[in-house]
Amino acid sequence: MVYAVINNIHINTKTLERFSDEKWEEVSKKINPSRILYVTKDIQDEKLNSYGIIEIIWTRYFSKMNKSYNKISIPFLPDQYDKMEEMGNEAFIKKVKEDKEKYQNVLDERDRKWKEKKKSSEYKLNLENQINNIKKNNEIITPDGDEMQALREWKSSNFIMPPPTKITEIKRTYETLSWKQFINHINKIIK
Repeated sequence: MVYAVINNIHINTKTLERFSDEKWEEVSKKINPSRILYVTKDIQDEKLNSYGIIEIIWTRYFSKMNKSYNKISIPFLPDQYDKMEEMGNEAFIKKVKEDKEKYQNVLDERDRKWKEKKKSSEYKLNLENQINNIKKNNEIITPDGDEMQALREWKSSNFIMPPPTKITEIKRTYETLSWKQFINHINKIIK
């Protein structure tokens, strides 16, 4: 393990962080060297105490909620490494649990709002209009016609939306293309 004292210029503080050797190799190349005040492999190194460190960033945890790494800090007790390791593991487990709960709450709230929206008369009216528009557009381009002819008719109709069923079926064969990309593709192949 590597223990590095890093100067946080923006908030005028010094932090101590623990890194694996491999991670330190990566981080040390990315961080401004003038911010690195001291590096050691010995957690009981007397010089660490000279920086007035009271906390250590034990590890970082990737959060699905905010898609970033969050610091897991614990009290810096260099003479009690086993206790720090225990506190670090507990803090990590607690953070993972809290993060999962928060993430689940966000998903539950999203689902609740979606179910609520589906019950609204406005949603039902919009859905009904969408279905009617598709039926109307299916009269312009019939579902059982030739693909190229259907694409030509769709282009000549100025790419009516919602797309007729035949166009939707054709679009599904172009899995990776968005609707915009699909329209651009049609513009290229049909002059």
